[in-house]
Amino acid sequence: MSGEFDFRALLLKIQDLLSDNDRHRLLFLLGEDVPRYLRDDPSLSGILRVLESLFEKAIISNQDCDYLIKAFTKIHCNDAAKRLQEYQLALEHFNQRSYSLQDILLFDNDGEDKMLSA
Repeated sequence: MSGEFDFRALLLKIQDLLSDNDRHRLLFLLGEDVPRYLRDDPSLSGILRVLESLFEKAIISNQDCDYLIKAFTKIHCNDAAKRLQEYQLALEHFNQRSYSLQDILLFDNDGEDKMLSA
């Protein structure tokens, strides 16, 4: 996975799923986490600016989308929430595999160090 790029691409796909009503509800729900002037624009470009604001405040990131999952669940955009949950599960699986490979390489290096010192 290429991190933030893939996450942003997913957010664009999710925006295509949202109706105008969904966008209004999302902006209302986000409340004080987003400046008022951003909440006043429910267009696609307005929502993208809202998401950028959430990135800048570190409320969301490609490593943590719990906030958006909760928000989409609250406004009954279950497909959007499900896609984010699937992304997060895939990311966790990818990270576990990375750690496993790192552990193998680390273990292998420890074994070599012991052999060299003997």
